[in-house]
Order: sequence, then C-alpha cells, then structure tokens
Amino acid sequence: MADITLLTYGKVARKYKGYLFVMMTISVVIVASITMITPRTYTARVSTFPPAPEQTLKGAPVLGISVGGGTPTSVTSLSYLLKTRRMAEGVVDHFDLTQRYGATREAVLRKVPLMISGHDVSQGTLFMVQATTEDPDFSAALANFCVDHLNVINEQLGLTAEKPMLKVIDRALPPQGPNPRHTLKKVLSALLASGVGGYFFFFFLDYFRTVWKEEERRKTVTADAEEILTESK
Repeated sequence: MADITLLTYGKVARKYKGYLFVMMTISVVIVASITMITPRTYTARVSTFPPAPEQTLKGAPVLGISVGGGTPTSVTSLSYLLKTRRMAEGVVDHFDLTQRYGATREAVLRKVPLMISGHDVSQGTLFMVQATTEDPDFSAALANFCVDHLNVINEQLGLTAEKPMLKVIDRALPPQGPNPRHTLKKVLSALLASGVGGYFFFFFLDYFRTVWKEEERRKTVTADAEEILTESK
C-alpha cells in the first residue's frame, strides 16, 4: 500500500464526509436533548472557618480517613467527613429523605454524598460547604444542616478540641437561579469528539479495506502467474 500522506487523510474526509456529517449531527442532537431535559439544579454554599492548622482530626483513623499515610489536615478531613455514612444517615433522618424521594433507605444513603461537598477556597483558611439539589430551598437547608452536623459529629467523636469545629461566616441562602447547563460547551465537545472519532473510524476502515483488496489482488496475480507457468510446461 502507498505511504500515508496528508493527501490520504484529505481523501478519506472527502470520501466519507456524508457519514461524518450524519454522525456529528446525531451526536449534537442527542447531547443537546439530554442537556435540555435534565432537571435544573441549584447550589447553596456555607462559608466557614475550619479548625486551625494545628487542630488535626484526632479521630480520623476511626473513620478510615488518611492522606498519604499520615495524619490528615483538617480541611482535607472535613471534605471526607461530608462523604461519610454517618453524615448521610444524619441527613436522611433529619429531612426524611426516604419519604421525599420515595426510595429505600440504602438507595437514598448512596445518593446523599453526591449532593454535598466541601472545598478549600483559600489554602486552609476558609472552607466552603455546598449542597446541590433540584430544589433551591432544600439546597440551602441541606448545606446549613451539614455544617451543623459536622459540629455534632465532632462532639460525638472528639475529633478536635476546638468547639465548634466549624465557625460559620455566612450561612446558605436559597440560590437566586439554577446552575448553568453549559449547553454550548457540551455541544461543542460532542461535535469535536464525534468528528474526530468518526474520522478515525472511517480512516482505519478504509485503510484495512484497501489492504484487504491489495492482498486479494496479489493472490489473484500470483495464482494467474502460477497457472501460466503450469500451462507453459
């Protein structure tokens, strides 16, 4: 087979441009449709002061928390605490989420860690607790409860000597609007992925098809040559 050049790539693109257009169009329509029908979400945030840097979480090993095999920093451990089953159980019981979502307790317990998170916003001096749900009022209530429940967990397990463990700067209020959908970004990503993926699919399809045809032609030529030699004898 001839060497692959830029001209080869161009020929493939021209040969399969119709298929590529259809693939890209379908992927864009699917991504845009899913994005538009997905329920809007709302994120509420609570700004807090975390424990002082020297106040490491002494009870972290009990919770299975470790960072790099050493004693975890307070901010890192707070993020882990928000994802623990103890926190999830507190949330489920306080808001009666099994009734709210009409699901089993285990199913809701698995859902809760996806709704809450914690972020270090200024190298350990500020810690943001946030909750994301489809209800702005519930998002605010959930974020505020998580902060309060972190302090309850601290009281129960004695993780730090500092009480309360988190000092609230601003409590969460219901967000004014939903989180952005980023529709354009998702559509462009789908367009790029389907275009590149589709192109290389057809490129290799064309490549192996050409190789197969050349191999068949070579076999035919060889067979014809052998037949001519046999007849000449």
